[in-house]
Amino acid sequence: MSAPLRIAFVGAGLGGLAAAIAAHRAGFAVAVYDQAHAFGDIGAGIQVGPNAVKALRALGLEAGLRQFGAMPERHVGRSWRSGRVLFRSETRSACLERFGAPFFQVQRSDLHAHLRSALPAGILRPGMRCTGVETRDDTAVLRFADGSTAQADVVVGSDGIHSAVRESLLGRDDPRFTGVICWRGQVAADRLPPGLIPPDSLNWMGPGGCVVHYYVRPGSLVNWIAHRKTDAWAEESWSVEGDKQELLDAFEGWHPSLQTLFHATERCYKWALFDREPLPTWVGERIALLGDAAHPMLPFLAQGGAMAMEDGIVLVDMLKHHGGNVGSALRRYEQLRKERATRVQLGSRARAEVCQVSSPWTRFRRDLRYLYDQCFKPGAAIQRADWIYEYDVAKVAA
Repeated sequence: MSAPLRIAFVGAGLGGLAAAIAAHRAGFAVAVYDQAHAFGDIGAGIQVGPNAVKALRALGLEAGLRQFGAMPERHVGRSWRSGRVLFRSETRSACLERFGAPFFQVQRSDLHAHLRSALPAGILRPGMRCTGVETRDDTAVLRFADGSTAQADVVVGSDGIHSAVRESLLGRDDPRFTGVICWRGQVAADRLPPGLIPPDSLNWMGPGGCVVHYYVRPGSLVNWIAHRKTDAWAEESWSVEGDKQELLDAFEGWHPSLQTLFHATERCYKWALFDREPLPTWVGERIALLGDAAHPMLPFLAQGGAMAMEDGIVLVDMLKHHGGNVGSALRRYEQLRKERATRVQLGSRARAEVCQVSSPWTRFRRDLRYLYDQCFKPGAAIQRADWIYEYDVAKVAA
C-alpha cells in the first residue's frame, strides 16, 4: 500500500484552511504552516455570498454559519451626502430562491475559528514563516525563517498577496498601490441610536470614495469599511491603528448617520489596497497557488475569501482524481479555476471605479442607470452577480 500524498499548505487563511480540511478528509498527509504565532479576534467583517456558502456546504460546515453569521435583508446603495437610495435588492429571500444558498455576513475570526475546529490537532503549525520553496526531483522542500526545512509532495501557496511561494515559483514582483486607502472599525450596536443601522448591507457611494457597513454577530456588532482615493501611500496591514480625526476629515460632509457611526467607533484601523495583474500561471510541477497568492482580490465584490475556498476545494479534488500524477492534477486545477478567478479579480477592480467615481457627470450617469433599474428592473443589482453566486464548487469539482 503506497504512502499518502504529503501536502504542505503555506498560509492558514480561509482558502488554506478549507483546502486542508478537504485534503485531510481525502486521506492525504496534511500540514498547514503559518507565520502567526496565534490566531485572535482581528475585528474585521467578511461577506460570505451564496457561492462561498456552497463551498462551506461541500465541507459540511454550512450549519455553523447560522450560529454566528448575520443574514442581511437587502443590499442597498445610497448617495454619500443625501442618503438617497440609488438601488435596493432583496437579499435574504432572493439568494435562497435564486442560488440555493443564503448570504451571510460574519466576523472573520469567527469563520476562521470555525474552519480551524474542523482540523485535528497537529495539522496547524503556527509560528512558521516560510521564506521559500524549491523542488528536487520527486519532492518539494520548504525553508522557514528559523532555519528549519520540511518536505512534501505538493506545496500549496495560500499565503496571500506577498506570497513567498509565489515568489519562489515566478520570481519577485512587487504589488502595486491602487491609490485607495481604507479604514475599518466596529461598533457595538448598543452604542448607536436605535434604528440607525438597518439589517441591510449598505454601500454609501460618493466622490472618490465609498463606505460599506453591515451587522456581524447578528444584531450586536456593526462592521464598517471606508475607502478613499488618495495620492499618499500607506502601509498595507490589517493591524495599523488609524487616526480617527484623519478618518473624519477624509469623510467630512458625508451623511450624518456615517458621522455618528464613525464617532461611536472607539478604535479604527487603516491600510492601503494593493493589487497585481493576473499571473501567467499558478502552478509548477509540485507547487500551486490559491487565493490572493494567485489572484489578489480588491474588496469591491466581496469575493476574496470565497475564491480562495473555491480554489482549495477544486485543487484537492484534482489531486484525488489524478492519482499520483501531481503535475496533471495541478494543471487541471488551473484550467478549471483560472478563468473564473481572473474574471472576478478584474471585476472587483472595475467595481472599485463604479463605487468611487470622482466626476460629477459620470456619477450622474451611474445614478441615472440605477434609477432606471429600480423602476424597470427590480433586483437588477443582485442579478448582475448571478455568474458569481450561482457557482457550486462541489458540482464543478465532480
